[in-house]
Amino acid sequence: MEIQNKQVAEYKKAYRKWAESKGKEQEPLSPKKIFANTTLEPLVGSLIREEYKNIALESSDGGDVLNGHNFTSETAKANMTILTKIFDNGHVERNRSKSNLESSGEAFHVRLSIHLMAQPVVIQEVIKGKVMGEIGLLPRFIFVSPKSLVGTRFLKIEDLNRNILDDERLASYYERCNSLIGNWHDSIMNEDMNDSRPMLEMSLSAKKAFINIYNAIEGAQSATGKFSDLSAEASRAGELILRLSTVFAFFEGIDKVEEQHIKNASKIVLHSLEEWLKYTVQESLHNPEATKLLELLLKKYKITGKTYLLKSSINQLSRKLKDLNIRDSAIEYLSLLDDVKVINIDDKEYVVLNPKYTLN
Repeated sequence: MEIQNKQVAEYKKAYRKWAESKGKEQEPLSPKKIFANTTLEPLVGSLIREEYKNIALESSDGGDVLNGHNFTSETAKANMTILTKIFDNGHVERNRSKSNLESSGEAFHVRLSIHLMAQPVVIQEVIKGKVMGEIGLLPRFIFVSPKSLVGTRFLKIEDLNRNILDDERLASYYERCNSLIGNWHDSIMNEDMNDSRPMLEMSLSAKKAFINIYNAIEGAQSATGKFSDLSAEASRAGELILRLSTVFAFFEGIDKVEEQHIKNASKIVLHSLEEWLKYTVQESLHNPEATKLLELLLKKYKITGKTYLLKSSINQLSRKLKDLNIRDSAIEYLSLLDDVKVINIDDKEYVVLNPKYTLN
């Protein structure tokens, strides 16, 4: 973002100069490629007008994107389809009325990268809605859901004296990022509409490693396999591994995808499948009593100041929770969401609230 901000500042100067020339000079192209708060409409329009070839959409509040106008409007399914087509073959097409011909047309060989962070409740609602999954948009994402570190991020005096810029790994990473940016403006597509981007080949050992992991994931999609309920996500795993391993090789400046790139990419994609599986389990375990239990635990905390509760005493909080199966299902659901955890002290089980609910 720092580099883009500098480029945008230079663009504004050039644009003012162009405006003063009253159009006698060629209008400068906007260098902005990383967007945080936007809808798909202007992005797709800019791709069709060939203002951009490569765009990144990133947001630390993924709810604005996933539950925003893009995917809740009347054109939600059309927008999702556009994204899947860009992912599959870099092609986007849109037809508008005669009064809006500027936003009509098609573009080839475009790239759109999306990086979103969202609260668990947002992801749950998206998965529950099923539309993104059925159209095939969600399976194209690499998904991770790390547990909250709230309540464990303790500081030591040396932490305050540490300069992260002294970390050679980070310094090397950012140096490589800067070298890859190169000319910020996109090149115009060739007249024969061929993609001029370079392609990386796979070494023989990389091909063998890929076949092994691909077949393993394919086998796990059988009726009795681990990923039997994740056919959409698991079916995309091979493609994601190839794409990600190619990114690794290119980032390292290597002209060939090697075995280690495949293995590293496989670890990430397999972890993503595990996360999808976890959320699928959460949905199947969904119990309205879990929400009620969390409310009761929070109410108990406000009254007593205690962040824990003896598991056996939960039976007394609600009539339905007297059923041990319902109680345990609710606790398991909240544990999967990282809202509570069960600890054992002196052979007694306690349900403990996540500190995120108790820290102001």
